[in-house]
Amino acid sequence: MKDRRNPVLRWLAVLAAGILLWNGPSLWAQTVTTTVAAGAGPVAVAVNPVTNKIYVANQNSDNVTVIDGATNGTTTLAAGDAPRDVAVNPSLVPAPLLGNWRC
Repeated sequence: MKDRRNPVLRWLAVLAAGILLWNGPSLWAQTVTTTVAAGAGPVAVAVNPVTNKIYVANQNSDNVTVIDGATNGTTTLAAGDAPRDVAVNPSLVPAPLLGNWRC
């Protein structure tokens, strides 16, 4: 019986497998170097590359954890009721934008 599968799809699958095998070692080489505790229910992350600060919105603890990327030290900021989003604008250093939008 003749194989009715699409030869283009088969070629794409072989190509994808080859790419994964070729790039795989660089992907596998990534390791966790440290873990940093955040608040309860972390739901969003934003990074400010200018200040090397990472902002984590913690929905269940009503705060934002600010992580210093150089030292992994943390600071906690009050954020109101259940923050769900966080964003930074490097030109507005150092203030993060927090959001609790309910639709």
